[in-house]
Amino acid sequence: MRAGGCRCRPGKSWIKATSGAGWARPNGAGCARAAAQPYGTLTQPVRLTNPAREALPKTAIWRSLTLAQVQELIEDYPAVCSELTKPGWQVLELPTGHWPMFSRPRDLADLLARLA
Repeated sequence: MRAGGCRCRPGKSWIKATSGAGWARPNGAGCARAAAQPYGTLTQPVRLTNPAREALPKTAIWRSLTLAQVQELIEDYPAVCSELTKPGWQVLELPTGHWPMFSRPRDLADLLARLA
């Protein structure tokens, strides 16, 4: 990683989970289209300070966990998942890997369109 960002390549488990798709290979089209992730997103805590955010709709799209597993995560780690314990959250499943925009782009687009 470098201070300005990093281009993370998918790990072996991600490639295995999406086998058969050329874009899933480390040198495939999906990786070529991936944008660098700012380094600070990995090292700095998120601070949500604007109270107006409470009035906004909230949706989490879980790709690698079931809704039951998400609920268990919230119960086991309330400090980490404190935002998800607040009212108004809609939690949806889209079973796929870490990058649904490459593994299931049409399904992700359909889901986002329904939420709009």
